[in-house]
Amino acid sequence: MKKISKILILSSLVLTFSFDSFCQTSSSDSGIVKFLAGNLSDKTSAVKEGQGEEGQKLALMGIDFSIENFDLLKNKRELSALAVASLYALPKKEIKSDELSKKIILIFSKFSDDTVKIASLEKLALGEGKDSQKEIVSLLNEYLSSSENTDSPVTASVLNAAGKTGDEDTFGYVYSGWKNNKWPSFKVETENALASLAKSQFKKAAASIFTASYIENLNFLTLIQKKYENNQEFVSEVAENSLSAAINSTEDVTDSTSPSISLQLKALSIITASKWTRALPLVKKYFSLAKEEFSKGIMTAEQFASVISDSATFSSKEIAGTLSEYLAEINSAVEKTAFIPDGQVLSAIINGLGELGDKSAFDNLLYVTYLNYPEEIKSSARAALSKLKW
Repeated sequence: MKKISKILILSSLVLTFSFDSFCQTSSSDSGIVKFLAGNLSDKTSAVKEGQGEEGQKLALMGIDFSIENFDLLKNKRELSALAVASLYALPKKEIKSDELSKKIILIFSKFSDDTVKIASLEKLALGEGKDSQKEIVSLLNEYLSSSENTDSPVTASVLNAAGKTGDEDTFGYVYSGWKNNKWPSFKVETENALASLAKSQFKKAAASIFTASYIENLNFLTLIQKKYENNQEFVSEVAENSLSAAINSTEDVTDSTSPSISLQLKALSIITASKWTRALPLVKKYFSLAKEEFSKGIMTAEQFASVISDSATFSSKEIAGTLSEYLAEINSAVEKTAFIPDGQVLSAIINGLGELGDKSAFDNLLYVTYLNYPEEIKSSARAALSKLKW
C-alpha cells in the first residue's frame, strides 16, 4: 500500500512539473510577451510570426512602437524593419479606421526609408476613412510639389496613389510634372496618374487645356486617346475642349502654326470618328477657320480636304449647307476667272455632299457639270447628284 502511495505521489509531482514547464514554455513563446520583452529584432520576429487576432494586435503594437520611439531610434535600420513588418502584417482587408490611417500617414512622414514609405502608401491606398482622406491627399500633394527625390522609387508609389485619390491640386502637380518631364524615371506612372486625374478632375483638366500651348494640348490629347481607347465619349469630350481652345486662341489666322494645325486636325478627327454630335456647332465654326487657313496657305490642300471629309461624316443639314455654300463660292470663281481650284479640295467637297445626300446641294452640284472643270470632277458631281435623297 505504501509503495502504491509513493508511486501516486511521484506521478503527481511529475505531472505538476510537466504542466508548470508547459505553461512556462507557452508563456515564454507568446508573441505578445516576445514583443514586450525582446529587442527590436525580437519585436519584428514576433510581428512576422503573429497569427490571427494576436497577429493583428502585434501589427498595431509594432506601428505604435515605431511612432513613439522614432525620435530616439530613427537611425536604426531595425526600427525601419519593424515598421515595414507591422504595416504588411495589417489585415489585407480595407483599412476603414481614420485613427489607423493617420498613424500610417505619420509613419510615412517620419521615416525616410524608401521601403517604409512605399509600404505605408500601399496600405493607405486601401483606406476608406473619410476624415483621413484629406490628410492622405495633402500628403501626396506635398510630396509631388517637392523638387526633391525625383528619382526615388517612392515617387512611383506616390503617383499610383495620386491617380486614385488625388484632387484638383493633385492634377495640377502631376500635369506640371508631366509637361516638364519632372520624373523621367517614372514616365508610365506619370501618364497613368495624369490620365486618371483628367477624368476624376475634369473641370480642372479642361481649364488647363485653355491655358496650355498647342504642343502641350496635342500631347495631352494624344495621351488621353491612348489611355482611354475604350472610352470614346471621354476622349471626344477632351477633343472638343481642345478644338475649342485652338479656335479661341487663334485671334489672327496668321498666328496659326504647325502645332496649331496638327491639334485642330487631330481633335476634329476624334470628334467626327465618334459622331460626337454635341460638338456639331463647333465643327461648323471650325470649318470657317480652316477655310481661311487654307486660303492663306497656312493649311495644305491635303489637310483642308481632310477637314472637309471629316466634317461630312456628320449627317447634318448645317454641314451640308456649309459645304454647298463653299462649292457655290468655288463655282462662282471658276465662272468669272476660269480659276481651277485644287482637285483634292474640290473632290472632298463633292464627295462629301454626295455622302450627306442633302438635296439642297442639287443646284451647286449640277452647276459643276456645266462649268469648265476637268472631266473627272464633273463625273464626281454626277455621282454625287445620284446619291441625293429626295
